[in-house]
Amino acid sequence: MFSDIAAGRHFMGGKRIATNQIFVHGHIRAGRSPEQKARLLADIVQSLQRITGLEKRFLWVYISELPPANMIEYGQVLPHPGAEQEWFDALTEVDRAYLLQLKGD
Repeated sequence: MFSDIAAGRHFMGGKRIATNQIFVHGHIRAGRSPEQKARLLADIVQSLQRITGLEKRFLWVYISELPPANMIEYGQVLPHPGAEQEWFDALTEVDRAYLLQLKGD
């Protein structure tokens, strides 16, 4: 989901921000290692920089961890990292087919 913030409506330390900046706030399932989270953050920043051409100082990325038990997708509580295949196999055939078509080639 994307939310545009109109020029002149973003402040930091009480001062209006006049530069283009991108903020990403993502939610992930808890249970990943510090190394995995560091790679995820770095990959997001590198992708944003490549796509937008903005300098890294204008890119802000936050990830918040949620316990898998606090998340439901396709009517099923999400698995702990590493148990995705078992979770996928428990989905209905229709839901599995839908997810596979999203994956593409």
